[in-house]
Amino acid sequence: MSVSFSLLSQENVTTVGFQFKPIISTKFINSGAAESTTDWIRAEFEAEGGYTMGMVIRRGFTPTLSLETGISYLKRNYGIKVFDIDSLYEGEMQYSMVSYQIPIQGLIYARLTDNLYMNASGGFGLNFLPSDVKTNTFEHRQTTYRTGVVNWFKPSLIANYGFEYRTKKDGYFYLGASFDRPFGELALARATIKRPGGAERSTTSVYTGAYLTIDFRYFFHEDPERRKKGKKKR
Repeated sequence: MSVSFSLLSQENVTTVGFQFKPIISTKFINSGAAESTTDWIRAEFEAEGGYTMGMVIRRGFTPTLSLETGISYLKRNYGIKVFDIDSLYEGEMQYSMVSYQIPIQGLIYARLTDNLYMNASGGFGLNFLPSDVKTNTFEHRQTTYRTGVVNWFKPSLIANYGFEYRTKKDGYFYLGASFDRPFGELALARATIKRPGGAERSTTSVYTGAYLTIDFRYFFHEDPERRKKGKKKR
C-alpha cells in the first residue's frame, strides 16, 4: 500500500497536462440575456456558451497540496437580436470574443480510494483580450468594446471542484467544474441599425464575462523527483 501511495502521490512531482472545458452560461451568474432600449430600437444580448482549452502545469509540494498554472485559449460565443420599433424590422447575428488566460491556483486533495482523489482549488486568472469585436450585416452591426483603464487585461477569480483518477502508468484523468468571474465588467456591446434616410440609432449593454465550465483534464504520469543529497568533499 505504501508503494502504491508513493507512486500516485503528488509530492515533489511536476507534471504537464491538457484540458478542455465547455462553457455553460446561466442566468444564475448574471451571464444570461441583457436588454437595452432606446426611442427607436431594442437590442437583446445573450451569452451562448463557448469553450476553453490549453495546457496545464502542476507542481506538487506535499501529498495534499499543489500549485497549477499554464495557458488557455478562451472563446465566448454571443448572440444579438435587434428590433426597429418604428419599422418592425427584426434581425439577429452571432459572434465570438476571444481571450487568453494564465491561471494561478492552489489545490487541496482528499484521497477517497487507492486511485481516486477529490480536490478543490482557488486562485486568480490573468486574462488578455487582444482586440475589440465588430460584426456587420447590411441592415445592422454590433461592436463589442473592451472596458477598463487597461482594456486588454482583465484579472478574474477562479474556483474549481472535481475528482481525479490516478494510474501508475497511464497518467491522471480528471472530471470537474469551474467558476470564473472577472473583476469588473468585461466588455461594452453596442448595436446599430440603419434606418430610413440614413439615420442610425444604437443601444448598449455590458457583459460581466462570468461563466461556468465542465472540466476534462489529462495529466501525464511523472515519478517523484529524487532529492539530491549533498556530499562532503574530503
